[in-house]
Amino acid sequence: MSPEWLYLLISILFGPAFLCLTPPFQAPDENAHFLRSLQISEGRIVSVKHGNATGDYLSSSILEFVANFRPLRFNPDAKTSYAQIRASHEFQFDDRDRIFIGFSNAAIHPPLTYLPQALGMFLARQFSSSLLVLFYAGRCLNLVAATALMFWAIRLTPIGKLILTVLALTPMTVFLSASLSSDALTNGFSFLLIAYVLRCAAGPEQSLTRSSILRLALLGCAVGLSKQAYFLLPTCYLLIPASRLGTSRSYWTGFIVVMGATFLSVAAWAIILRGIYSPADVMVGMDPHLQVHFILTHPFEFAGAVLRTVSQAPMYLQQYIGVLGWLDTRLPRWLVIAEVIIIAVVCLQDTSPHLRLAQCLYAIGIA
Repeated sequence: MSPEWLYLLISILFGPAFLCLTPPFQAPDENAHFLRSLQISEGRIVSVKHGNATGDYLSSSILEFVANFRPLRFNPDAKTSYAQIRASHEFQFDDRDRIFIGFSNAAIHPPLTYLPQALGMFLARQFSSSLLVLFYAGRCLNLVAATALMFWAIRLTPIGKLILTVLALTPMTVFLSASLSSDALTNGFSFLLIAYVLRCAAGPEQSLTRSSILRLALLGCAVGLSKQAYFLLPTCYLLIPASRLGTSRSYWTGFIVVMGATFLSVAAWAIILRGIYSPADVMVGMDPHLQVHFILTHPFEFAGAVLRTVSQAPMYLQQYIGVLGWLDTRLPRWLVIAEVIIIAVVCLQDTSPHLRLAQCLYAIGIA
């Protein structure tokens, strides 16, 4: 069985299991992702600023629906039941009773990574106004879209197919794909961009065309509009040998096109947000301008903060493999160790053509 079909088979088994067994709003910030998806499903792309919060005017019953599962958050010992989940079916979306609801951390996200969830909710509202039905319809479409992107990426790459497969099947990746999280499509577009770069760098085509550059530019825009902090990921374009573009001028023109498209998409969305942005933690004194000022005026303290962050690498590795819920439900240690061993063995045993050492070091630098 080819790696992409192996991925699809395992994903079909475990994706729906995560979707059904994870209670509502028990993925990180899933309450905010639900609100943003619902907002987009009604055709509103840009959020509204109200005081110190950014959000939109939605049905007041949503607050009760979310509060019904709030005791589970950050409390892995707390449990719900099928009966409690089914009882929340009574919460209905009421167009006549709308209030402002803030969800600043998700309200400023570009709409791209919420389109599957919004589509699911839009379709569900044609026959039901139950918030529970809308919630699970959004989860289902998000899982389908994220799985399709991962499948396409594994199928597309000429090298490292098994590596992409095991990374796409980590518990954390599948868990997020089966939630309303925007990270599901962020991961999918990131995998697809990397896969297409690898195809351009090590695939059978010895010369690339303008359409190849256009596809890379579109994928760069998709990644930039998925999570702005990933705007440097399209620089993996430099893994492509210059000889595949014919001349040095064509090569660097292609790089400018790809990175220019990425930066323009990020900048355009930033301009749109300029009048409505509110930091998610403004109520506790978070101020991006003061943070930037502190970094510039206290470079050594900032460097120390970076080093302390790097020292937390084991914790980040564990989260990469899988810490479920609101990052409060840890997997058994043996399972995390087994996952790390599987990833390492697959990387070492990969017999497909490899990138040159310089390319590998550059890829590590991007990461």
